Amino acid sequence: MTDLIDKLLQNNNSSRYQDWENDYKSKFPLRDISLVKKPIEEIVLNLNNETKSFVVYGEPQSGKTETMIALCCKLFDLGFNTIFVLMHDIKTLQKQNFQDRFALNENFRVSPILAEEFLQTDPKTRSNRNWLIFGRKNSSQLEKLIHETRMLTKRVVLDDEADYATPDSNIGKKRKTDPTRINQHMQSLVGDGFYIGVTATPGRLDLNNTLFNDAQKWVYCEPGEGYTGVNYFFPEDQSQIPKNYTLTLLPSEISYKSHLQKAIYRFMARNAHQNLFVNESKKNYSMVIHTHYKIDYHKQDKDTVNEIISTLQGGDDQKLRTLLEKILSETKIIFPNQDHHEPIMEFIYNNARSSTQLFTLNSKNDINDNIIALKAPSTFTFVFGGNTLSRGVTFENMLAFYFSRSVKNALQQNTYVQIARHFGYRQDTGKQFELTIPEDIWQKWYVCFSCHEMSLDFAKSGDPVWVKHKFTNPADSSSIDKENIVVDSDGTMSFAKFSLTPEIEDLLSDNLVNPMEKLNYINTNCGDKAFPRRVIDSIKKNIGSSDAFKKVDIIVSKRRKGELRDIIDQKAMTSEERREIRRARSLAPGTSEKNILDAYCYVVPYKNSETNEVRIHFTKNKPIKFLKNLIRKTN
Repeated sequence: MTDLIDKLLQNNNSSRYQDWENDYKSKFPLRDISLVKKPIEEIVLNLNNETKSFVVYGEPQSGKTETMIALCCKLFDLGFNTIFVLMHDIKTLQKQNFQDRFALNENFRVSPILAEEFLQTDPKTRSNRNWLIFGRKNSSQLEKLIHETRMLTKRVVLDDEADYATPDSNIGKKRKTDPTRINQHMQSLVGDGFYIGVTATPGRLDLNNTLFNDAQKWVYCEPGEGYTGVNYFFPEDQSQIPKNYTLTLLPSEISYKSHLQKAIYRFMARNAHQNLFVNESKKNYSMVIHTHYKIDYHKQDKDTVNEIISTLQGGDDQKLRTLLEKILSETKIIFPNQDHHEPIMEFIYNNARSSTQLFTLNSKNDINDNIIALKAPSTFTFVFGGNTLSRGVTFENMLAFYFSRSVKNALQQNTYVQIARHFGYRQDTGKQFELTIPEDIWQKWYVCFSCHEMSLDFAKSGDPVWVKHKFTNPADSSSIDKENIVVDSDGTMSFAKFSLTPEIEDLLSDNLVNPMEKLNYINTNCGDKAFPRRVIDSIKKNIGSSDAFKKVDIIVSKRRKGELRDIIDQKAMTSEERREIRRARSLAPGTSEKNILDAYCYVVPYKNSETNEVRIHFTKNKPIKFLKNLIRKTN
């Protein structure tokens, strides 16, 4: 008996993280487990170095939840007793992550518990044990948690969707007020423990200086094979889009209802096509319709779908004939093969009448009952909503996304990146996935992602700079710590100064040398700060197989052949600006100075002939600004 007890106690001291790893390999033998283990290793290094507050980044719906599960196992192994997992204040999201993911994992050796349930436990039983507590970013709930967990030690707060609610949205207001209640509660809950924010949009956390997170210690998760994200849906080369999926652009001034109706007909046809000619077995698919944040608009959208389904189910033959003709008309456009028309129409007619469900995820009542909508429970599943659709929810088998939510002013990047609920592992649908969107919103959304990706490139280099455009802002104004954030208004990014040699000047001025070779030479021989590797990799990724001579414009002196532009020759500059090879006013190249008007980016190496130094200025071919955090610059 003693041997048995000893064996059980010995097993209890084994690694939870190793158990998770074995379990993961067994369930997902084809997945690259290093994509989870690498960020875990970086997180542990931060904890060992006493980095109290930092962020973990991952693209929307790319697998961050699995990383959090593995991290919880590792944290318990490291001796942490109390782990809080805080989520958006939406019960649907909490229910999806808690019940479908964390509660099913058997490697924690502790039962995850909802905050509401924890508050009902006997205080006498809370100490000397491990806790994995799931709460929402709700002021009332956090207040109770702070009080009831005050005696629990060795704590870590995992803040899912960290850029939502946690940042102090009062910090940028002209009339100074106290930090928001959620921000204060979060600081109190963390106490002397560790804060780890998890998000796909970290810019707001840096510009807000949220919980003094250390942006140079951020951890970046890479998505797995088959992930369809920003490079798939918003590629730099837009000619790649038709190879990936179907983009339907609507005129900005639209007859809203008729365009939505046609998008519904196409969803039905694509659904039928997938099930008849592609899938090995039948699959249910969903169409997500996101037109406004106001609930009244969701009712109008739902009524539009209901009219179609009612006609299919009703007894009015003339209405039914007219509707079927409209569906057939759209079917012929997207599937020209006449042999497919009859089976597609039969599939729609038979299944839409008996296997269709409609869900509103912003409904005022019984929101928990709609969690089933995320799994596409019927052949034709329609989901309507606004804010609930914008954060964290994962839709399985989404085949169509109708998105027409716009704003009068610039888009907020953190909001519109998160709205991309069509991101995920969806390559099995290929070109049959359809995004329907008004052209003006598409243009803004495309620029939003372009700026977001450029910002991430700088963040990954260890020096976050957040790109602002006339169409898009990295964060709402009230959340920006204006005392410590500056805007670089000329649209250029400048890197560190380095010594100028004749070899470097000859190389940069030689039009016969590939521009990418020049940038690689500077990075290798003058250091990463002179021209960061992350920027080089970003250029490579975005120009793809295009000719670098046509996409990367390195601008040198046109008056003096074989020389760089000299800052000493520039007018209206202070001595300090000449010494630093920087100017408060623009050093971005004008139209007459450019060699290539449609280049992807412009690289301008300015020298100071008196100090024999050079600094490279870089800008993309877009009207942008940069926001910089000065706290990081001065510490």
